[in-house]
Amino acid sequence: MQLKEQLTSLRKECGLSQSEVAEALDVSRQAISKWESGVTVPSSENLIKLGKLYHVSVDVLVGYTDKAADVPKETDAPEKELPPVPENGGRRRLSKTAKWMLCVVGALLLAILCYGVMTRSVRQTVDFDGMEQVDVSDLGELEENYFN
Repeated sequence: MQLKEQLTSLRKECGLSQSEVAEALDVSRQAISKWESGVTVPSSENLIKLGKLYHVSVDVLVGYTDKAADVPKETDAPEKELPPVPENGGRRRLSKTAKWMLCVVGALLLAILCYGVMTRSVRQTVDFDGMEQVDVSDLGELEENYFN
């Protein structure tokens, strides 16, 4: 049995709706629908959560074993509650100091780039009414030779 069929079958066996499963896993109902239709597959983290929710191993979910009955249930131990997933999806956020440091480094790089562009010697020739063409970067020589 394929994963998408297994997910649908186990959800129905547990008597849960897609919305209830989505709420338990802290994902959207559309995500559950996509998993069950085979458009996308759940992440490994969500597979583990699904296994705990349906009381089966991940092997059963992905089809390595045929029956959920092969997996012993923990009847004596209390069921562990899943830890809450952070709003940002578990991604680490930069501290204010790190953000400021990135801004400073970016500003310095931009200043260095602008300085390099502005001070770069631009070689262009200009025709002064029939006079020979001169290099604009050599204006000091032009002043000495022609205006004195």
